[in-house]
Amino acid sequence: MIKTITFILLSLTFIPSYAGEFTGSLTLKHPSYFFGSSSEISGNIDVISDSLSINTFSIYGTAANATIIELLQPGTYTRDHTLASGATISRTGTIPAGNLGAYIVIESNSNSYQVYAAWTVSQDSKIFTNVRLAENTLIGGTLNGSVMSINYALPADAATVSVSIVDGSTHECSQVGGAMVSFNASSTLIGDIQVDRIDWDLDGTFFTSGVNVSKLISLGTHTVTATSTASNGTQDSDTVTVIVRDTTPPLLDILFVDELGNSVTSASAGDVKIEFNATDICDPAPIVTNGSAAPVMNTFDGDIISIDSQSGAVSLPTSAVRVTATARDISGRTSTSSSLLNFE
Repeated sequence: MIKTITFILLSLTFIPSYAGEFTGSLTLKHPSYFFGSSSEISGNIDVISDSLSINTFSIYGTAANATIIELLQPGTYTRDHTLASGATISRTGTIPAGNLGAYIVIESNSNSYQVYAAWTVSQDSKIFTNVRLAENTLIGGTLNGSVMSINYALPADAATVSVSIVDGSTHECSQVGGAMVSFNASSTLIGDIQVDRIDWDLDGTFFTSGVNVSKLISLGTHTVTATSTASNGTQDSDTVTVIVRDTTPPLLDILFVDELGNSVTSASAGDVKIEFNATDICDPAPIVTNGSAAPVMNTFDGDIISIDSQSGAVSLPTSAVRVTATARDISGRTSTSSSLLNFE
């Protein structure tokens, strides 16, 4: 994480302290080569710990490593380096006031090079710009005399947010109005910042703030967005899609109620009322349609079928009546039920 912690007073100039991973470029120009070399670089810097590391890079297409890096504050330094052959090379360099510097030993293609580097550091301690020094020139190896330039930067302070939906993006309707869906927000912080708040909206309308939240979501397809606001004022958003569906048809009970208000399954005389009782998880008032009643006739040997000569009505012994109806909920799901009232 990038952090700004203290200020060190050197030569009446404030040098900020910082730490974090960086990316940048390293260029090299040999006086005898028409073309220079340029390589992307990455690494880590921590001024508090006097630490600077650069990952493997390339020089004119050949792998190179900065095997020794010593961070330096303004001043004049002399450093010795022993080569594989046993010989020692010495190098003196001066880091200007107000700059951050480094002594670097580079190994590439069995050659060792000494070089000094210096940078101006931006006010926000993010950007390191190469300062041209005589000591930027490599000493040692076949690239002796090449001029090196290193520029790099730490990422800007930022907070990114990511949203996850508990139990997946598709939910079954579980109550009137839809389903209660839970959401979690996770933040990734870059730099010395914090997340001040996370605001949530459903289909573009704000509904709450927090890290872990729940919301009653109605039937259909919806978008839920979390927007994080960091302590430096930067914002980031993540949007997910949630679907609430209703795949369960309503329940339909058909009841027969006698004159005393009792539910009965048989009757011998009097009036019996038919009641439709439709219930649904999502719909508080399912619609009952297609109600019908049909006699149940048990026939035996010798039964008489009477036919009215004028009306054409047919009379048979009737033992019961069957009532059938269909219930439909708000999602269009249907269920059909029937019930039998026996005649005593």
